[in-house]
Parts: sequence; structure tokens; C-alpha cells
Amino acid sequence: MREGEIFFPNEPVIEVSGPIIECQIAETFLINQINLESMLATKAARVVDAAAGKQVVDFASRRTHGLDAGIKFARVSYIAGFDGTSNVRAASLYEIPAVGTMAHSYISTFDSETDAFSNYAKSFPDSSTFLVDTYDTLNGVRNAIKVAHDMTTHGSSLRAIRLDSGDMARLSVHAREMLDHAGLGNVRILASSGLDEYSISDLVSSGAPIDGFGVGTRVGTSADAPYTDFVYKLVEYDGTPIVKLSEDKESLPAPKQVYRISDTEGMFERDVITDVDNPICNSNSSPILSQVMENGRTINESPHVNAIRRHHRERLEGLPPDLRGPTPNGTIL
Repeated sequence: MREGEIFFPNEPVIEVSGPIIECQIAETFLINQINLESMLATKAARVVDAAAGKQVVDFASRRTHGLDAGIKFARVSYIAGFDGTSNVRAASLYEIPAVGTMAHSYISTFDSETDAFSNYAKSFPDSSTFLVDTYDTLNGVRNAIKVAHDMTTHGSSLRAIRLDSGDMARLSVHAREMLDHAGLGNVRILASSGLDEYSISDLVSSGAPIDGFGVGTRVGTSADAPYTDFVYKLVEYDGTPIVKLSEDKESLPAPKQVYRISDTEGMFERDVITDVDNPICNSNSSPILSQVMENGRTINESPHVNAIRRHHRERLEGLPPDLRGPTPNGTIL
């Protein structure tokens, strides 16, 4: 399947043909790559859906299971709709927007929070986001307002403040009131700290005036669903279909194709798995497995990450709403 595609349980995602020893050597690598990145991309896509159009950025690298996983999460979360990553290595490798704010340790090195904000603003006069919860969140907002007014006298402006602890809904309401009263209605409010699709959905549905979310640990590790069961099974040998009949682990024989059937509105109606030699002739169906390698070599150039991102967004528009994101009672669909 093309990267960025939406797929469902028990569907073949990749088919490998060749001498059996060569196919077997590739097993662990292929399952590792497809399993991890599909799991993380799914988690990220659910977060994007829960955010309902608000900005979402990747802050996960400190807690992912290794540096390689951090880079992979940055890439697949961008494909799934994140707006950027704090992982500058991934940003450089894949041309993903690099984003970030300041650390609590930065603020702690100054005699006062106001001094920290002022010095940061000198370095980033038009892209500053102030972290306001190092000592007291609402007092931090007051200090941010003070420095923001100073910035305007020098022809620059504060972009945003970030909430990183406490009752996000309550604090965002107070912060929004304070900013608006100070004539800083253009300053955005960002939230971070232990967020996932469930907590983001709750914040959005509550009407909290939060403009964007930084997500890390719970999404970068897929905390509630830390693995998926991709399997790699022999389905044909020397022209003969092969089937596995182990209890609860049965497999479907023969090489296959997956056809996606859409309704007249372009919404996914169902997928049908067929023998590769028995195509479906239906004007509303299309095959979603395509050849990418021949004789051990790729036959097309790999698409840019932005093209994969666009493809995913297009396919997501066909997914029925009741199959997207967390439900109101917090169950996984």
C-alpha cells in the first residue's frame, strides 16, 4: 500500500515475492518498520482529528524509545497532519517545519521571569513563545504581558504563551481574558504536558481558548496501545497456495489485492480482499496495493514527505466520521 494510506485489520499491507530465503531474511526488518511507524502514525492521526483544526506539534523526542524512534515519529506525525517538530534532526532530514519554545531551565537561570522573557525576546523578536508556568502560571502571564508591551515599542510582537501544567481549561480562560484586556488579542495560547487525543478532545469540546497543542510522551510512545500485531505469513510456495490453520491465527492463502469501494459521495463504504487474479469490476472500487519493487530494485522514486502528507489527507476525507478519533466516552474505535 502507498505510504499514508488508511487500512483496516486483517488486510495485507505489503506482499514480498522471491526466493524464500531472501523473503525470510527481510521479515524482521519489514515488520519492525511497518509496525512502529503505522502505530505511531495512527496515534498521531487521532490527535490531529481530536484537535479539530488547531495546531499540533511534536514534542516527543525526549520520551520515545530511542533516537531513531524519535526521528520516525517526527516524520509520520507530520504525514498524519502535525504542523511541525521540535526534533531538529528530523526537521533537517525531511524538510519538516522546526518549532519550539523555551525550557524551564532557561528561565531559572535569570534573576527574574521578566528578565528571562526580555532576553529571549531579543533573540527571537518576531517568533517568541513564552513558557509561563515555571513559578506561577497567572503571574507568568502578567510578566509575559509586561514584556509583550515592551516588545511593541521596539517594533516586534509576542507570538504566543505556553501552558505546561495545571488545569489547562481553567488557566487558558484566565490567560485569554488577561491577554485580551491588555490589548494582546493576537497572542496565541499553546498547551503541552501529557496530552493525547482524549485530553485534547476534552479541551476542545469544553471550549477552552487554546490555539495549539504540543504533544509528547503519550503520543510518541503510543502509551495506551504500545504495539500492533502485524504478521508476515507464507501465502504461496512454488505456485501452490499456502494456508495456516493454527487456532486464532488462521491466514488467507494466495497473493491478494485489496479493493476500496466508495459510495456516491466518495466516502469509504467497504474494503474487499480478493485473490490477485480475480479483480473486482466496479466503477466505485479501486485497488490499493501497487508494485513498488522489481528484481530487488525500486521502480519509482520515493515521494517527498509533503506528497505523502497530501495523500493521507485526501484519503482521510473519505473515512466515515464514526471511525475517526476518540468517541465521547473515551473508547477506541
